[in-house]
Amino acid sequence: MKGTNVRLYLPEKYEQWKAQLKDRKIELILREHKAVRSPNQNRYLHYVFGVIADYTGHTADEVKIRCKQLFASSVDSYGIPYLEHTAKMDTERCSKFTEDVMAWASMEFGLVIKSPDEFARSQEL
Repeated sequence: MKGTNVRLYLPEKYEQWKAQLKDRKIELILREHKAVRSPNQNRYLHYVFGVIADYTGHTADEVKIRCKQLFASSVDSYGIPYLEHTAKMDTERCSKFTEDVMAWASMEFGLVIKSPDEFARSQEL
């Protein structure tokens, strides 16, 4: 389409990216924008992993991997299993993942974990 404008998602990074790609061939992919998990979601999710880790004696990374095995594993088009990257989850997917992890922690260990609102209030103190 002649004269079509493109809105940049991160306009402040455009000049930096353009400089890095100077004199290179580039590929432009257009797709619907999906909001990735927010920084607050990320902090809360890692808080949840930390609570479980403290209770079980595992590291937060070990807990994260186990939770991804339970609630964020899939199979690609070749039949090869993989774990989703939490950093690539959109806000809705991250919320569902966090809810699944909290329900599992409650059933498996009897843990009562602060809600996102309670966690946010505790961070403001």
